[in-house]
Amino acid sequence: DFKQYQCEGCADCLLRSECMKRAKKPDSNKMMRKNLTWDYFKAFTNKQLSDPKTKSIYQKRKIDVESTFGNLKANLGFQRLSVRTQSKVECELGIALMAVNIRKLAR
Repeated sequence: DFKQYQCEGCADCLLRSECMKRAKKPDSNKMMRKNLTWDYFKAFTNKQLSDPKTKSIYQKRKIDVESTFGNLKANLGFQRLSVRTQSKVECELGIALMAVNIRKLAR
């Protein structure tokens, strides 16, 4: 759902050196893509997060969920998945999360 905009006549523009610092071809024009769906969901999420009730839920999530993944990475050395398909990823992640739960039970 991208919309693409392109300028014309950038080769003779006085601001070309500032506007197109990474241009590879001297005769290329400035191009910009806009993802309208992304913009919609970004605005929707920002609106949701500005609500105090939603904000408190997300603050609680940081404590509950993010600490588990931090523990997986820091203490158990789980940095990356070693498989690719969804079913294998689910199995590997399930084993890692079982290890976290076993450590909690052992305490």
